[in-house]
Amino acid sequence: KPALSSIRFPGKKLGRAAAELLFRMMNGESVPMDTRITIASPGITVRESTGRVELADPVVTRAMNFIRQCPLDRVIDAELLCREVGASREQVRQRFHATLGRTPKQEIDRVRCERVAELLRRTDWTLERLSEHCGFSGGDELCRFIKRVTGSTPGEIRKGA
Repeated sequence: KPALSSIRFPGKKLGRAAAELLFRMMNGESVPMDTRITIASPGITVRESTGRVELADPVVTRAMNFIRQCPLDRVIDAELLCREVGASREQVRQRFHATLGRTPKQEIDRVRCERVAELLRRTDWTLERLSEHCGFSGGDELCRFIKRVTGSTPGEIRKGA
């Protein structure tokens, strides 16, 4: 069984908010008994259960699982993908288009960008460090890639804009 993805629990923020509420109460402030503390979750911890895809087309399913499980610094081209799923380039292209409405290249870029964006949001890594980790030649190439795929800059993604 694959490890399950989970919602990250904002324990420190929740504890701090509860302590502030308790402090107010201890200092005589009237606080309604039904006061709720709401703290947004910092996101989802993605594990193997989220990384697996099951689609109607078994070739596209194998391809998508390969794309999602491939290390970020490994370049996936059409030849590698076709070899991995045991189908011709044209078969893979047609099946992707029929199943997802995108080309294999568009899907590879989309998934890679999704994974890079998650690192942008979760880490404070510089663009140079991130580009090195993700197999880009430098920060400029990484920025161009993100802008081309998403229309946003790395800074906008990091800020959640």
